[in-house]
Amino acid sequence: MKEDIVDDFIRRLLAMSPGLADTVAPMLEAELRRQWGGTEPYVAKRPGQWKQLVIGQALASGSSLADAIARAGVSRAQGYRVLQRPNKRRR
Repeated sequence: MKEDIVDDFIRRLLAMSPGLADTVAPMLEAELRRQWGGTEPYVAKRPGQWKQLVIGQALASGSSLADAIARAGVSRAQGYRVLQRPNKRRR
């Protein structure tokens, strides 16, 4: 059986921001369970967001555009398309 998605999310959040343990994490967990408990929500993959993040981080660390696109594992043309996409969250 898979791990509970809320437990997984909270664990990952705490790994990235350890100071949230005593304040925000318990409130976030309670709110998520109250709103989503008992349902099976759809979680979109959104690979484009990941590619934007990888390219952006590589560029911020001083890599060339060609190296940044290569790190994302996409072709040059696809890399330019990824960079031109607006960074919006769909609802």
